[in-house]
Amino acid sequence: MKRKIKRGALRAVAVFALAAMAACSGYKTIPDKTLTNIFKEVFIANAYIVQKQGLQPGRDSLDVYRPILDYYGYSIRDLEYTLSNFSKRKSVKLSDVVDRAIRELEAEESELSYRASMLDSLDARAQRAYSDYIIRDSSIVVRSVRDTSLLQIAVPVTEGIYEIGYHYLVDSTDQNRQLRTTFELSDADGKVTNTQTSWMTSRRRSRVDQTVNPVPGDSLLTIRFANYPAELTRPDIRIDSVNIVFKPYVRAAHDSLDRVILPYRKTISEWR
Repeated sequence: MKRKIKRGALRAVAVFALAAMAACSGYKTIPDKTLTNIFKEVFIANAYIVQKQGLQPGRDSLDVYRPILDYYGYSIRDLEYTLSNFSKRKSVKLSDVVDRAIRELEAEESELSYRASMLDSLDARAQRAYSDYIIRDSSIVVRSVRDTSLLQIAVPVTEGIYEIGYHYLVDSTDQNRQLRTTFELSDADGKVTNTQTSWMTSRRRSRVDQTVNPVPGDSLLTIRFANYPAELTRPDIRIDSVNIVFKPYVRAAHDSLDRVILPYRKTISEWR
C-alpha cells in the first residue's frame, strides 16, 4: 500500500516539478508544513483522477490542483518558485516533504480504517443482538415417494435478511436427475415475488448457503428441496444441519437498539 501511495505521490510531484520555471522575484515561498498539506491534497486529487479516468494527470491538468493552492492562499507561480528553490537548500530536500506527506496520509488512512472497522463491528453486534434462529439443526430423510412431502418448508417472513444453510446428500441409488432446490418468496395474496434456484449434485455430501432478502409486502418463504418430478423413481436423499437465521438490516437493528436504550438514558438523565 505504501509503495502505491509513494508512486502516485511522486507522479503528482513530477507534474509540478516539470511545470516549475526559473525562480522569479516577487513570488511567495510556501512553508514546508503548508507544502506538506498541499502535497497530501494533491496526492488525493491525483488518485481520484486516476481512479475515475484511468489516466495520469498531465501538465495541462494543473487547473485540477489550482483550487487546492487557492485554499491555502498560494498560486501556481508560488509553488513553482518554492520548488525551484529546493535545489538551493541543504537542510531539507523536496523528497523529505514528499515522504512526510506520505507518512501523514498513511497515518490518517490507518485511523480511518480503524474507525471504519469499529463502525462495522458495532453494526454487526447490533445485527447479532436482534438475529433469530427460525430453524436450527433440522434434518430431513427421504427414502420413499410418500416422504417427499417433507421436502417443503414454509416460513413466515418480514423485511430483512434470511441466511439459509444446510448440507445434503443425494445417494447413488437415487436415479432421479436434474434435481434442484427453489427458494420462493410470495406476498399475502400468494403471488410469487422472487424465486432463486440451487442445482443439486449427487453421490457426495454438499453444502449450500443461500441468502434471501424479503422486501415490504413479502410474507412467506417457501423452500422446496429437490423438487422431484411427478414421474419419479424411488428417492434417496438426506438434508441435514438445516439452519435458517433472520437478521434485520443494520438500520432496523439500530432502531431496535435505540428503543431499548432510550428509556435508560431518560431515567439516567432524570437522576442527575
